[in-house]
Amino acid sequence: IVREEKFTKESNFRRAERLKSSLGMNWVHAYRDEYGSDGSSLLEQELKFLQDKNGRVDKQKFGPIRTSDLADCLFVIVDNLLEDNFVKLQTRENLAKTELYPGAPGGYHTPLGSDSAPLTARQRLMSIGAARSQRDYGAMRRR
Repeated sequence: IVREEKFTKESNFRRAERLKSSLGMNWVHAYRDEYGSDGSSLLEQELKFLQDKNGRVDKQKFGPIRTSDLADCLFVIVDNLLEDNFVKLQTRENLAKTELYPGAPGGYHTPLGSDSAPLTARQRLMSIGAARSQRDYGAMRRR
């Protein structure tokens, strides 16, 4: 689906914060591009040179990297995927509260351990991120 994305000061900052958080939790991985000067990664350079100016994420006006096109694309993609995942998690959580236990995909699961309170969608997503951050992805290693 092709649609126009509106870029405002608030939406750019929200997208940047979501990307920063998802990178910190090791949810986002990307191969290094070679679009920068001398075969370096342009996306990596753009992300390094972004600035926070009074709550606004902006590119530099002068210096080695003065673009933010790839970073903006990554912001939008990660934001949309995370938002979609949160909506689906909430839907799955709502369906799990129904009495449709027999024959449900994945079967019937009891709460883990001594804690009888069910995990929320956000808590499950956090545990997935914590587990993924321990994995080694070969060529895509954390630096």
